[in-house]
Amino acid sequence: MGRSVRYSPGGREPIEGTLQSAISGFQRPDNNERYPAVYTAERNGAPVPPPTCSPPDYAGLRREAEQEARLGAPSERVRVPHHAVSSRRVAAFAALVALFPCVAGAAPVRAERHARAYHVKTIVSLAAYDDVHAAALGPSGAIAGDADRDGNRRCLLATGGTLTDITPPGWNECEVAAMSADGTVAGRVGGGEKTEGFIYRAGRAYVFGDVRAFLAVNSAALLIAVKPDGTRGIYDAADGTWPRFANAGAGCALDQPIALNEHYVFGSATCAAGGEKYALADASHYLSVTLPPGLAPTSILTSADQLVLADAASGGHAYLWSVRGGRAPLDLGEATDDLYGTYTPVAANAQGVVVGENYPEFFVWIRSRADGVRDLGSLIVPPNYFGLSVADVNEAGDVLVQAFDFGSGGQSWMVLQAG
Repeated sequence: MGRSVRYSPGGREPIEGTLQSAISGFQRPDNNERYPAVYTAERNGAPVPPPTCSPPDYAGLRREAEQEARLGAPSERVRVPHHAVSSRRVAAFAALVALFPCVAGAAPVRAERHARAYHVKTIVSLAAYDDVHAAALGPSGAIAGDADRDGNRRCLLATGGTLTDITPPGWNECEVAAMSADGTVAGRVGGGEKTEGFIYRAGRAYVFGDVRAFLAVNSAALLIAVKPDGTRGIYDAADGTWPRFANAGAGCALDQPIALNEHYVFGSATCAAGGEKYALADASHYLSVTLPPGLAPTSILTSADQLVLADAASGGHAYLWSVRGGRAPLDLGEATDDLYGTYTPVAANAQGVVVGENYPEFFVWIRSRADGVRDLGSLIVPPNYFGLSVADVNEAGDVLVQAFDFGSGGQSWMVLQAG
């Protein structure tokens, strides 16, 4: 059993041992910062007033700029990922919007016909932060992510109307990678050139010195982790071990985890007989998997054991496939209006709802059985948001995005609900 917990959230005394043995000795982190920044679409009981007119079609402007650049026409617009838009830039943009209000009588932008609209269920204002990154959305609506403040990178958790800084004391860099169904947050902390794995579970923070970073987590405290040598492995935070999933009879073992859900790990496997293999496994089950020809796995595995695949050659097209076999991969398709580019999946749920981003078109997309692939930005009502990027979708079909919110005047995390 390795040393798995070596940090006291109170920042005073180190605690040796495992997550299971140390949990009674932990106290709630004493550096939590709480801000009244989370509010629903009603905004503390008062309905959000509809916009008097619609903002410009920023997504369209971005697309035009990209098309100009692709055709060789001069353009000063720079292709920047949505999460890289800083608070200072969006604040300046808000000031310009205030100076040049919408033209009176302009018609409101409406969602695409024959597709369900998405309304803002929750908004978390992050105007006090810069370089905001949304990472994960929990079943109950909890949001985890990270952002810059006062020169430090902070891990943040929004639950029940409160935004909490869950960064362990003594660390000036913290990044969130994932959150499990029970609300366990996982990622990494760092200082200088050193990074270590980090989880926040049931109000307590844990730092793992024998792990460089955590990439995925489930409710059983099983994680995909980066080892000190840079390779990936499965880590059991409950006892501080690196379990090995294998089929001894077939001479195969899962050695490189790729994706994780609440029950199983999916990854590449090594077999004594040779050849490229994959496996879906847990402590007591091992299923050998052969991928469809020409397709490569992503890190997205739904709770229904559906794996999101991409073109092995280009990665520009996405598919949904049951790891247990029996059906051909489902081509997720493309959005309407001839929107070219690379369709990069970001998250999916068991109902087959998949969300992702498109470059260089600068739009985020959502795919459902009912509506196919749609430009998510065109479905949000009211449409008063800019710089949209998508982070996650939960089992209820709620979608986590981040954007510049004209209502709050800064960057925000938003939970969108269909209907």
